[in-house]
Amino acid sequence: MSVITLQPAPMKLTQHAKSMVAHAMFHRGKQFIRGAILLDREEDAYQYVVLHLFCQGLEIILKGLLLLRNYSLYEPKLKNIGHNLIRAAEKVRLEFKSKPLRKDIIDQLIKLNNLYSKHLLRYGSPLDIFIDAKQIPTNLVFKKAIQLIILGNRILRKNN
Repeated sequence: MSVITLQPAPMKLTQHAKSMVAHAMFHRGKQFIRGAILLDREEDAYQYVVLHLFCQGLEIILKGLLLLRNYSLYEPKLKNIGHNLIRAAEKVRLEFKSKPLRKDIIDQLIKLNNLYSKHLLRYGSPLDIFIDAKQIPTNLVFKKAIQLIILGNRILRKNN
């Protein structure tokens, strides 16, 4: 029996296609955050899953904003950003010439990033036994995420 492996050829995207990919990225991030909010409303919501969905949504929104701003510049850099929320947030801050985040927001983001970037929110671990995920503060980062969604929505309206 022979195995056939298909390898897609490198694609050269048009500007319109790049814009569509950036839109999809941003909207997908919003949906992850929406999923986190909906799950969090459930009585038996497992908070580690809520936090993972929230962080994944935040990561994708941040990357989507970079792509919306300059796809050709940032698409090759996304792999280097990885799942690091701090690195992604700083790139967005610099690209949009925003003020540095307040220390209390950075502290929350660091705590979330330490868990998210190491996949500790995704998989079961001793962390589940020793730390109640409901005690992990997210309120300030959540407010920033809402501001990023508003920013992205403005960019999309402007581009349409």
